Amino acid sequence: MKLLYAPDTADHPNWGCRFMGDWYRDALGALEGVRLRSLGSRWFFRDDPTVPVPRTWQELLVIAQAVRDGRSQGLERVLPLLAGCELLFMNGENFIRPGAMKGRRLLMLAYLAKVVFAKPVVLANLTLDLSEPALAEMVARVLPLLDEVQVREDVSAAAYRALVPQAAFVQFADVGWTATPAPLQAWGALARRPGQFNAWPDRSAAFDAGKPYVTVSASSAFVGTGQGDDPAGASWPCASDWRKTSRRWCWSRRARSMPRSCARCKRRPAFRSSV
Repeated sequence: MKLLYAPDTADHPNWGCRFMGDWYRDALGALEGVRLRSLGSRWFFRDDPTVPVPRTWQELLVIAQAVRDGRSQGLERVLPLLAGCELLFMNGENFIRPGAMKGRRLLMLAYLAKVVFAKPVVLANLTLDLSEPALAEMVARVLPLLDEVQVREDVSAAAYRALVPQAAFVQFADVGWTATPAPLQAWGALARRPGQFNAWPDRSAAFDAGKPYVTVSASSAFVGTGQGDDPAGASWPCASDWRKTSRRWCWSRRARSMPRSCARCKRRPAFRSSV
């Protein structure tokens, strides 16, 4: 079987994603009779204006029709892979969430494989944030078409079940839990690996884990709150007027007057090619 594995997150800046990419590639490649090709994760999150990012279900339909009509739509790299495979296996990770282009490209690839190229599609290891209506509609339209959907935790499973009550999917834990923790004496060597503490686009150059250091934690629960505010009142991403914000995203419902801002929430757009 010619199997296409995408996104192969072994090229991802996050070490947890790299482990997942290696785990799935090794497991799939070990299957008898499988000939494996992969598409790296950077294709999904790289801010390349030539590669489409469908913002709505209708835009995804337009892209699919263009591919049917023989127009590549900036997908020259992936269309031959879809045409040549016999099954598409997708590692969902936390790609499908508001404000990140990678989730929309993942849904686009799954839809093209299933509907345009008539290939079986398995979407595994999936976390879903369905708080943005346009993204939720795409999920509701695309995921039920797939041959298997595997969700890795309760919150995403409940959200998907509420969105599509009749949807069939399976739930089991992130395969990262199969990893065996490294022994304490190996920590120093692991910590010195290139990029060990990087989180794209940030880099931790010259950090030495063998010397004393301080760990500072934070939470996105506080985004949108003022000093002394309750984090429960923090704002959620809003799907602002896409026509006015183009390929950018508006992150808060709090009304603040800013030039060139979203028509609804008055915040400057900040669409991100987040990883």
